[in-house]
Amino acid sequence: MPRPKKDPALVKSTMIKIPLTADQKELIVQAAASAESEMTAWARQKLVDAAREEAAKSLKAHGNNKAKR
Repeated sequence: MPRPKKDPALVKSTMIKIPLTADQKELIVQAAASAESEMTAWARQKLVDAAREEAAKSLKAHGNNKAKR
């Protein structure tokens, strides 16, 4: 019996490719293992969290600049 299809909102259909050194990859592998997570899932979550944080900072900074004008 096939497994049910994923919710389309949860399907990951876009990829990015990030060049790393062997040491950088090993560090990510170790960090993911210590968090008991798969490397790609761990890295994806960290990257998305960092992107959200940076986007929020940027939005706040741009909002503050508009207020000073």
